[in-house]
Amino acid sequence: VIGTDPSDVDVYSTTRHGPGATLSTRQGFNSAYFKYADWPYDCTKQAFRHAIHQIQSDERWLGALEDSYRERFSIPKHFILNQDVFWENVLNVVEGNKITFVPKSYKIDRTIAIEPTLNLYLQLGVDGFIRSRLKRWSINLDDQRKNQKLAREGSQCDGTTSFVTLDLAAASDSISLKLCKQLLPPLWYRYLVDLRSPKGDLRDKTFHYEKISSMGNGYTFALESLIFGALVYGVIRNKRGFVDTSQFAVYGDDLIVPKDIASDVI
Repeated sequence: VIGTDPSDVDVYSTTRHGPGATLSTRQGFNSAYFKYADWPYDCTKQAFRHAIHQIQSDERWLGALEDSYRERFSIPKHFILNQDVFWENVLNVVEGNKITFVPKSYKIDRTIAIEPTLNLYLQLGVDGFIRSRLKRWSINLDDQRKNQKLAREGSQCDGTTSFVTLDLAAASDSISLKLCKQLLPPLWYRYLVDLRSPKGDLRDKTFHYEKISSMGNGYTFALESLIFGALVYGVIRNKRGFVDTSQFAVYGDDLIVPKDIASDVI
């Protein structure tokens, strides 16, 4: 679905700032305007070189950043900048993300993590790329109508042929580093590891993640959809010898599959 090497495809064309908070944003200042303007930008050590490559690939961003840098430090407009010093001042290296909670229902909260600004920016590039590739396999993460249609058919069936819905518990927590290392092409695995946050801070404690990413990481939803979609696809092909993509739906951990293969998927 995604190829063998992220450098062979244009993952940088789909990078973007999301609407939510990042480590360095202030409350109420979450739009892309402020995320571009407020530097130094947070990023992890592993993402540092990818962040430089991303900024350098956008002449407008790099030019505006250099102008802002000269203005902040009273450097003459056309003075040649020391690149090492420039990047050390523009990028602020952090160890990981910040764990917090948001309402899941009126009873309980959901654990999420607030990512470093440029990590999230790059992660959303992976998200956009995986989304575009999954559409070739009839998995459209930008449209839930297929899931809704199959769920309705499953609820209305007479017991002969039907669909069942599978909703996984703590799905993103189950996508471990080792699972990804086994399933993904090595260069893709290395790239995703570079963009993730290896640690998370919760008040005065620091946790080392064994999962590839948490809710809040920009590529979590697309990656779990890719993995669960591959699982469903593989089970159907193994059981039936062919795959009719109209007969299953994947939207994150919301899976809809034919009733006769549900136990195998589980």
